[in-house]
Amino acid sequence: MKPLLTLAALVAAAAQAGEAPLQLSGSGPYHQLTLPIGIHALAADAALADLRLVQPPGQPLAWAWADDPPPTPPAEHRRAAAIYPLPAGVPPQARPQGLTLTPDGRLVLTAPAPAPTASSDWIVDAGTEPGSLTQLRLHLTTDTQGVYTLRLAVSDDLQHWRPLDDARTVMQLAAAGSSPLLRQDAVALDGVQARFLRLHWLGRAPRVEGAEVVALATALAPPPALQWTADAAPTQCDERGCDWPLPPGTPLDALRLTLAQPNTVVALRLLADLPVAHRHAQRRPPHPLHAWQVLRQRPATAGAAAQPPRRMLADAVAWRLTLPTQGDVSSPPLWLDGSVATRLRIEPQGGPGAWGNAPPRVALGVRPRQLVVLVREPKAPVLLRWGDGRAPGAAVAAATLRPATAAAAGLGSASVVLPPLTLAPAASAPAPAPDRPAARTASGWLWAALGLGLVALAGMAFSLLRQLRRPH
Repeated sequence: MKPLLTLAALVAAAAQAGEAPLQLSGSGPYHQLTLPIGIHALAADAALADLRLVQPPGQPLAWAWADDPPPTPPAEHRRAAAIYPLPAGVPPQARPQGLTLTPDGRLVLTAPAPAPTASSDWIVDAGTEPGSLTQLRLHLTTDTQGVYTLRLAVSDDLQHWRPLDDARTVMQLAAAGSSPLLRQDAVALDGVQARFLRLHWLGRAPRVEGAEVVALATALAPPPALQWTADAAPTQCDERGCDWPLPPGTPLDALRLTLAQPNTVVALRLLADLPVAHRHAQRRPPHPLHAWQVLRQRPATAGAAAQPPRRMLADAVAWRLTLPTQGDVSSPPLWLDGSVATRLRIEPQGGPGAWGNAPPRVALGVRPRQLVVLVREPKAPVLLRWGDGRAPGAAVAAATLRPATAAAAGLGSASVVLPPLTLAPAASAPAPAPDRPAARTASGWLWAALGLGLVALAGMAFSLLRQLRRPH
């Protein structure tokens, strides 16, 4: 019986193992690869410890993770930020008139500033201290009511401006005479490093009493943009909420909710089922900017308000509003702690009717993994393999792979094609086409293992028949 169990384990391992060819470009011998989001559902380990890079006939290549965060998160600091409104009608990329940057770094106002409510653009002085800017907090006046949308640009000299992607939303909504029911007074800065911010309001600007900038003391390279799955409807709902099955081994770094009905605001409770026993729940340390976002968004009771094997991820507020000047605006993605789970559950406060005539659609955001591989033979194919942690060639330290003499050398690029990741049970995920070069499974090993199993079973059957035919 023991040989049969061992054979079954080998068959299962062979079924999970696979490989895909890399496409290399640029100068070597070092090449950087950003792994597609689909690797999480293919790998046997949630921390991707089973990845290997080889050149035929199986020669392992040295490689290292290129995106490991610093071991000690940098300290956070806050500082007041001065706001300089600009006259209405000034183009977003034009040099501000009436503001002068002196040689010693001071910002001087040389012309009277207009009232903030009469301006479409604001210049915010974030200060000269180095670091990564994470957030701009606007202190809205108590009588401010409405939703305000803006676009951001950053500069170090008030002349050359770099726009940031995506519009931001600031809002404060409340019934007459009551405290705010919904307040979003923070503008995400995504770890940008700059002295000045330019806020271009798409419509009217809010009324503010002041502002402050939140930053991490150390200047960090910003993380790469999240990889997103296609949005998906829930597979089942009940009187309390809805469920979404999650791809195996995929970290929950961020979540994007698309409410079905406009002009809807709903408070949500996010929960997740823990992974099954045969998959590791271990995850890599989060990027400091992502960790900062999670701490600001996650409630103090997260992780303790649900009974095992279910855990609470976060309390959140989602909205979708149709505004006369801004059009359709929605809540930003929700930052999560990178946990690995098998099922996501969302329970709206007040029951499923609170989110309108249909449940929301959900997309999963994953922080991509990047690695650097040292290629020995530039003209020989390079294969990415997964599913067999016993093979040699695990990741080494980045400093070991690229010593000081090679750290200044340029990096070539690499890419690989894998099946897409979907929010669906693993059994129903679409299989890749047989003629597709990517994600080639180890079918040869599988058939060999099955053949050995049939030979072993035939031998046992023959032995049993001989024993039955012996005279007693």
